Amino acid sequence: MKKALLALSLSLALPMLASASTAYFTPATVTVKPGQSVTLSIIVDPQGAQVYTAKIAVSYPSDLVSVTSFSPASGWLSLNQPGYDVVDNAAGSLIKTAGYAGGFSGVKIFGTITLTAKASGSATVSITGTTQVLGANNENSFSSGGRAIVVVSTPTPATTVVNPARPLLKKPSAPVAKTASTTAASSTASTTATPEASSPVPELASAVSTGSKNMTLVLGFVAVAAAFLAGIFIGRLKTV
Repeated sequence: MKKALLALSLSLALPMLASASTAYFTPATVTVKPGQSVTLSIIVDPQGAQVYTAKIAVSYPSDLVSVTSFSPASGWLSLNQPGYDVVDNAAGSLIKTAGYAGGFSGVKIFGTITLTAKASGSATVSITGTTQVLGANNENSFSSGGRAIVVVSTPTPATTVVNPARPLLKKPSAPVAKTASTTAASSTASTTATPEASSPVPELASAVSTGSKNMTLVLGFVAVAAAFLAGIFIGRLKTV
C-alpha cells in the first residue's frame, strides 16, 4: 500500500517538475549612463505546460534605477486590480498581472519594462519568488526567475594634454642679388649725397664771387677819383 502511494506521488510530481515555468529578462546585462533609459523584455517560458495567466513580481534598487513605464506584449489582457498592478519606485517593486486568451505552452514575451538610471553603480533587477504562472485550474507552475544587471557608469572626463608651445624656426633669408636697378639706385643715392657732402663749397664760391664784385666797385670808384684828381692837376698846370 505504501509503495502504491509512493508511486502515485511520483507520477503526479514528475509532470509538475517537467512543466516548471520560468521567467527571465532579455538582455541580461546592459550598461548605461546616469539619466539614460534602458528597456528590458520579460519572457515567460512554461516549458511545454499549458498556462493562461502570469503574475510577474520584480524588485530593483530604487537608489540606482526607477521604473518609467511598463508595456504589455500583444495578446495579453492586463488585470488592473490592487495588489496585481503595482509600481513603487520608493520600495523598488513592480507587479504586473495579465491573462493570455486561449493559453500558451511556448515561450512568450510578457511585456517590456523601461528603467531610468539615477546614479552610478550595478543595479540587479530580479524576478522574485512571489511570481506566479497559472494553468487552467490556477495551479502555479512557476519555479525560478532570472535577473538582469544594469550597470550605471559615469564617464571619466577626458584629459586634455596641452603640448608646450615650440618656437617657430625662421627660414634663413636668401641673399639679395644686386640688379641693375639696385646699382642705379645706389649710384643715384651717392650722386644725390655728394652735394650734401660738398655743400660748404658752393657757399664759399658765392662768398668769393660777392667779394670780387665788391672789389670791382671799389676799384672803379678809385679809378674815377684818380681821373678826377688828374683832371684838376692838369688844369692847374695849364694855368701856371
